[in-house]
Amino acid sequence: MRNTEKALVERIRGVAEICREEGVACLANGDVEDYGDALRIMKEYKVDGAMIARAAELNPSCFRREGSLPAMDVAKSFVEKVFDPFYHINYRLLRWIIIWGIQSIV
Repeated sequence: MRNTEKALVERIRGVAEICREEGVACLANGDVEDYGDALRIMKEYKVDGAMIARAAELNPSCFRREGSLPAMDVAKSFVEKVFDPFYHINYRLLRWIIIWGIQSIV
């Protein structure tokens, strides 16, 4: 079960300092909502990166640099692709071409 308490991100500044001294990357994890939030946390707490988890489960468009899309738009796009037979045909055709190309080389 996931922890539902707010992340204690203010503590990471000290950890990040120790990591820099030792030459080890430090990643922030917890309550990162989107791409912009990850950049803000990286700058504010001087960490090398930030991980997004819970927000991605709710809306996978949170990784977009331009900002998240409305969750309903993401869900609609997903459903359209799942039920579009031509989308699957294109995927299978591309996969067949790649496999055939690899097999012809080997």
